Amino acid sequence: MKSLWKKLAVAAAMMGTSFAAQAEGSDAPKPLPQREKVTVAMTAKVEAYIPLILADRMGEFDKENIDIEYTFAKSSDGIVLLSTGRADVLGGQPSAAVFNAIASGADIRVVAPLFVQSPASKQGIWANNAFLNGRKFTVDLFKDQTIASAIGLGSTASYFLQTELEKVGLSLKDVKF
Repeated sequence: MKSLWKKLAVAAAMMGTSFAAQAEGSDAPKPLPQREKVTVAMTAKVEAYIPLILADRMGEFDKENIDIEYTFAKSSDGIVLLSTGRADVLGGQPSAAVFNAIASGADIRVVAPLFVQSPASKQGIWANNAFLNGRKFTVDLFKDQTIASAIGLGSTASYFLQTELEKVGLSLKDVKF
């Protein structure tokens, strides 16, 4: 398995591109002593990866002496890639699968938030207009419906869905993934 410092270097670079509030001069390149390749596993082509991809395309990792290689995998497969050393970094949200892997002894760590969502973001749980069929949306309409999710039950999205379902007397047991 590749050394932890390489993984932390990319995680720090990813975190640095994710937060706007930086101390003056703190974003100056600090190149590694030798060129390193870091494999980043991603679960989907989503907004959360924009800082990483932009930093790469704008040459920020090149300035740090880092070559990024991307691989796409389902979240559960990404955890396998990470824990077996076939990926150095897994971009994603903490999930039950991540915590279960760590609890089972996988040599992985949650090191930084990948994404801080803007309050103006349009990300969330969406209902198809055909499903609504002219009805005003209410969370109780999700009862006995199928929810599509890149990660599924146990993801951070399921936490927020559960919170909303509880407001109308429902739970995750009332929907399918």
